Amino acid sequence: MARRKADRVATVETFRTVTDEFLAQRQGAWARNHYDKVKARLEWLYPFIGDRPVSAVQASELLGPLRAIEAAGKGETAARTRLVAGQVFRYAIAAGKAQHTIRPSPCAVPWRP
Repeated sequence: MARRKADRVATVETFRTVTDEFLAQRQGAWARNHYDKVKARLEWLYPFIGDRPVSAVQASELLGPLRAIEAAGKGETAARTRLVAGQVFRYAIAAGKAQHTIRPSPCAVPWRP
């Protein structure tokens, strides 16, 4: 019984592992500078949702870190982070690692260049 539970825990796809897979697939197609920027944006989210199962993350969990990025005076980074996080969640659905996507309202994190 304990082994089956350990096997289930080992197969849980976290936001971080799905993000790594997403980035690995795109690394060859993207310019190195773009890849580095996208990776850095996603790393802003790791302390908040990085170890959470990607299928269990709720929109409200994403909104907090995005607001923190915005409060640091990085409004454009917050907006772009929201967009790329959406790409990761859509990838997770396509790969069968999540059942639904989460999308904080675009109005929640306005773009302020």
